[in-house]
Amino acid sequence: MVSSTKGPNGGFYLDKKNRDKSVWDIIESIDGTEKFDQCFLGLSKCSDEQPCPVHFIANPFKQKILEEFRDKTIFKWSKEIKKSGKVISLKDFDVLANSKGD
Repeated sequence: MVSSTKGPNGGFYLDKKNRDKSVWDIIESIDGTEKFDQCFLGLSKCSDEQPCPVHFIANPFKQKILEEFRDKTIFKWSKEIKKSGKVISLKDFDVLANSKGD
């Protein structure tokens, strides 16, 4: 999903095709979607017909998340994140210091 270019001006980027993929596409590619079909409490049988004790509280929340992930493109989501001022950058993050437990 991420393209790259080598060289002094190289780097990683999203081409037009990948910018238009949904967040759901990323989840599906990396982790799969099984967790979204599971019961919130971890019960083996949970559905509208056989609900767990929190099914009718958790299910609308889960459906809203699914809707956001399926309908929002990576490009749109990144624009919203930037606009909110909540951009995540690893530029100033010292990976080596933190990997040592510092």
